Amino acid sequence: MWVNSYAELIAFPTYCKEHQKEIHSKENNSEHIAVNVDEDSVRQIKIDGDILPADYNQERRADYLVLDETKKTAYLIELKGSHIMSAFLQLENTDKKLSNALKRHEIYWRVVCSSRTVNLKNNDVKKYQKNHPKLVIRRNVLREDI
Repeated sequence: MWVNSYAELIAFPTYCKEHQKEIHSKENNSEHIAVNVDEDSVRQIKIDGDILPADYNQERRADYLVLDETKKTAYLIELKGSHIMSAFLQLENTDKKLSNALKRHEIYWRVVCSSRTVNLKNNDVKKYQKNHPKLVIRRNVLREDI
């Protein structure tokens, strides 16, 4: 069910306008806001639900993909309540599965969790983040320029 090419990937619906200034990805009381400062050509694709149906094979996947077509960047976004370590597995699997379709894009990972019980300074989290420099983790809302 995963896509094998860029053409297959962009055939999925986009949830934002082509030059939208802010792209909001929201779920589980967590939100990622991509600020399109240069008003580039962008797309927002729902991975969990569109690329893979919600009930598909229990396969781990991120929630959203935000593409900046002008800069050739891709943001894999996982919005969690808690269970931050499972978010890393979801991002890894999604990155691996979409790597062929996104081979011309630089891929960044984003995790936004809403649970106050998640320890973002946990040694396992810090170690994982150190090994994945394109990973950013925030609590509740992550707003960033893309």
